[in-house]
Formats: sequence, structure tokens, C-alpha cells
Amino acid sequence: MKTPGLLSYALAALAAVLLALLLAARPGQDPTPPKAPTFATLDVLVDAGDHQLAAWQLDVTLATALLVGIEGGTDAAFRDAPRYDPAALQGGRVVLAALADAQQQLPNGRVLVARLHVMAPDGAVDHTVRGVVAASADGQRFTADVEVRLHENK
Repeated sequence: MKTPGLLSYALAALAAVLLALLLAARPGQDPTPPKAPTFATLDVLVDAGDHQLAAWQLDVTLATALLVGIEGGTDAAFRDAPRYDPAALQGGRVVLAALADAQQQLPNGRVLVARLHVMAPDGAVDHTVRGVVAASADGQRFTADVEVRLHENK
């Protein structure tokens, strides 16, 4: 039986080093690890002014962030999460709507109606809100302003 020589060991070591280098340096890949995603909440406030807010609907579009959860507001009339299509959580746009509980006193003024939880892979939580519809208890539509407050979770 022949024992391997020094040249065989050197070739095996060289092959192992080359294989490690090839695996470590794949073309087109950034050697820096990906940035951890940012999690944030968006508070949605509807300003009904002097009107009593009985129902609302709006359309939220997120540029790159993903919607990961939706909660209701702080007022008893809108404490339950608003209605939405659960499939919209996977897309960049969701239509939210809520009808106040008939047993609750209807709020007026600025009301926190929903809290949206988002994950931003690139750290940006760019959003657009449009299509705001608000109505009073008698079904009359009125103009309402919407404010969205961003709270980054660090």
C-alpha cells in the first residue's frame, strides 16, 4: 500500500481553499448582511369636527412597507378592528371601514379609529390615504379630515 505524498496533501488543501473561496464569493451577491426590517404603527385619526361620527371608510396605500396587522381605535364606538379584506394584508393597498356600535355614544372631533402595524424592509413607511368617507347616525355624509401619525418601534 502506497502512502500519499506531500504533493497529494498540498493539492487536497489547495482544492479545499479554492472551493471555500468559490462558495464565499458568488458573483452578484453583496457580502454585507441584509438590514433588519423596521416595525412601526400608523395611528389613523378621523376629525369629524362637530358631527357625530357613526361610520367611516378610507383607502390606505403603502409604497414598500407591508401591512402586518390592524387594530381598532381608542373610542368605545370604534374599539373593534375596522372591516377589511384579509387578502389585502399581502398587497400594498387596503380599504378600511367601520360602523359604530349602535349602543355606544358617538364621538365627535378628532377620533383614533384604527392602528395599522407595518413592517418596512427598507426602513421607509411611505403611505397615502385617500377616499375618506364619513357619515353621521342619520346616514348623512360629511367632510372629515384624516391624520396619520407614524410611530417607529425601535
